[in-house]
Amino acid sequence: MNADEIVKELRVAAVKWEDKHKFIGTGELRVHDALNDAADMIESLQAQLLQKTQQLAASQRRAQDARNELCQKCGRYREAHNGACDGCRWKE
Repeated sequence: MNADEIVKELRVAAVKWEDKHKFIGTGELRVHDALNDAADMIESLQAQLLQKTQQLAASQRRAQDARNELCQKCGRYREAHNGACDGCRWKE
């Protein structure tokens, strides 16, 4: 079960709980609020994870671009298939 499915199930459970207990009193609706809060928290964490993943990808692209620039300056990359780049500190 992925995070989206969990959020959906929590929201469904909150609605069912509210429908079943709406005439009992406000104290019982705390479970409804807790389920919705849990779903909100999961969605927030998903958004944060997506943002961090995008930042990591951008950082990796910048690092790759920097390596490519160094390889361009070295010029040995043209002979990489012959092992010219083996042991190069910029390759890895």
